[in-house]
Amino acid sequence: MYALDNDSGVQTMPEVKAKKFNHTEPRWFTEGGNGVAPSYPGADWFNIVQAELLNILTEANIEPDKAQLNQITLAIKEVVKNSVSKSVEGKANKTHKHPVSDITGLQEALDEAGKKGLPVGAVIGFPKEVSYSQGFLLANGSTFSESTYPDLYRTLGKNKTPNLQRSDVGMTSYFAVDNIPEGWLAFDSIRSVVTQRSYPELYQHLVDKYGSISNVPLAEDRFIRSAHGSLAVGQKQNDEIKAHTHKLISYYGRHNENAALYGEGFEFEPQTNRSTVDSWGDGTVDDNGWIKPTNTSKYATGGAETRPKAIAFKLCIKAKNSFDDVRFWVKAFGEVTNVGALDASRLAQELQGKADANHAHTTSQITDFTHATNQLINAAFSYQKIDKYKIRKYPDGTLILSGKIKNKRDSGTENVNPVIFPVSFINNDYEIFVSEVFRSNASGKGQYNWVFATPVDKSRANISTWYDGETMWQAIGRWK
Repeated sequence: MYALDNDSGVQTMPEVKAKKFNHTEPRWFTEGGNGVAPSYPGADWFNIVQAELLNILTEANIEPDKAQLNQITLAIKEVVKNSVSKSVEGKANKTHKHPVSDITGLQEALDEAGKKGLPVGAVIGFPKEVSYSQGFLLANGSTFSESTYPDLYRTLGKNKTPNLQRSDVGMTSYFAVDNIPEGWLAFDSIRSVVTQRSYPELYQHLVDKYGSISNVPLAEDRFIRSAHGSLAVGQKQNDEIKAHTHKLISYYGRHNENAALYGEGFEFEPQTNRSTVDSWGDGTVDDNGWIKPTNTSKYATGGAETRPKAIAFKLCIKAKNSFDDVRFWVKAFGEVTNVGALDASRLAQELQGKADANHAHTTSQITDFTHATNQLINAAFSYQKIDKYKIRKYPDGTLILSGKIKNKRDSGTENVNPVIFPVSFINNDYEIFVSEVFRSNASGKGQYNWVFATPVDKSRANISTWYDGETMWQAIGRWK
């Protein structure tokens, strides 16, 4: 699109003449004929059309270009797009507030935006040092409020997060190489390398089963078989051949005379049971029997052990979880401000939006006042129960964790019980308290426990006990 571009034009647009006909009765071009003169536009009409077209380009911020023949089309598209954008911004009067439900199309826009990001219900891993992530819940099998996380509830069809804390620590496998992969240990090195500090999860599994690391059996060069019936896990067996016989009937001579007859390396075994031997010649059985070679004679066959065809691989045990450095989270909702905090200004703002700005309402006149207020207040406090742990978060940043452990055994010596917190504190500045559960049978010296707690870091603590029983613990620190 371009304006008149020759020497016949003038630089200033002439004044538009007064209209001759009403716009509701437009006139149209004709070639004339039958006494009707042909139409002529005149400079006035051409100037009006040219000005209209140039103004479209100006509105779209497009510079006229003679060589580009689709500028009017592009300009119209740009003007329409800008107009739509401005109309969305003008949905609400800026002088007062609207509830979200009054903004038509908002949910559709949010849904569309959600589709372009990580969808609700998606699972993602973060380093285990991350104790909180905006918009996510820990995938540990805990329950959540369907009213607090309605989108996640609709996606999962239940109010329980998936439990992705499963561990493969303690499983065994064979390797066809000498170099053991990261996270595995040679099975027979357990007694020398597994400690509570180096491999706490594996240590706990083995001590629960065998009482102490020193009692873990060695695999050595044994074949591994499945535990069944009276054969328990960890039970060792020596090599053995199922009971059977290889015997040669003796039909000549009496008793040890047979050994002399066949030579060194045989021993005589008399058999007088008429059902197992035959009598020869004289009709008696007391001189009949069996002879067999001794294990040390040249007639003995076999080697130093009994075995099937075999190949040797390296038996190893999983010492660290495959995802030991990762915790999995599930996408629960989009960006929400003030999670876990009670913001009085926000509460006031939300309540203010319930009423027209031009007049006042009492709380009794706001139909959903109680429900809305309860939702905001409840969102400020967080409580979770995960397996044997309880987690309480408060708006001021206080985090209270509690749980119960079963003391390992009644030995009279110190037993260290590791506690892995379900949620990490923000630092090591926290207190932990312990108390033994009362036992009615504890009535004398040595039947009450000594219990001590020692913080290790912001994610772990150790509880030392000396006798059998249960210990309750509580740790208080900060989550923000």
